[in-house]
Amino acid sequence: MAAKKGGLGKGLDSLITDKVNKPGAAKDTSLTPTEDQAVMVPINKVEPNKEQPRKHFNEDALLELKTEVEKRGFKVIGAAAFPAEHSIVNSIGARRPNKADLKEASEYGISLNRIIKKEDSFASFDLKVPGNTPYRKYGKNVLFPKADVSLCTECSACAKICPAGAISLDNPKKTDHDKCIGCMKCVRFCKQKARYVSAFKLNMAAKKLTKVCQSDKKAEIFL
Repeated sequence: MAAKKGGLGKGLDSLITDKVNKPGAAKDTSLTPTEDQAVMVPINKVEPNKEQPRKHFNEDALLELKTEVEKRGFKVIGAAAFPAEHSIVNSIGARRPNKADLKEASEYGISLNRIIKKEDSFASFDLKVPGNTPYRKYGKNVLFPKADVSLCTECSACAKICPAGAISLDNPKKTDHDKCIGCMKCVRFCKQKARYVSAFKLNMAAKKLTKVCQSDKKAEIFL
């Protein structure tokens, strides 16, 4: 059985679906709305989500990261979430981190150094970060990069930089869908422009993400 993924996001399946119930069409009972499907409704029935646009980072991400680090014997004395360009839609958060972000990150590092020099022991040190358990459910990935066999030179650069190990060094033209997290790193790093994803699904994701993501997020620092 595959290991259960953590709660670092809901996944693009919450934004994209291949099935919808269209107005005026005979209802397909197989398309009963679930959290993984979508239905089309009159615009006057749509209410804005009071939690959007998001003003904070994933509520559980820092807690999960802190917990995983501590399981491995480390002592966490600081945590931070800094704005960055979106890995899928790079127009979101474009040119982040900027100079102001980097300055804040540098000051964060200085603060950590001061804490280390000041404290003799961290035995009783317990950093509080936001988050809850169980972590927010991680949804399945729906953006699986493919390789254009006519362009791929099998240099395996994509396999070397894939953080999930979803691309084989021996056969970089294939992507393991069970491991792929849809981060698009392989697409960005391929010098031959051989790796790509479905333009239709990518455009759908871009439209949805642009609506719910802010480009002026501030860093969240916990010391």
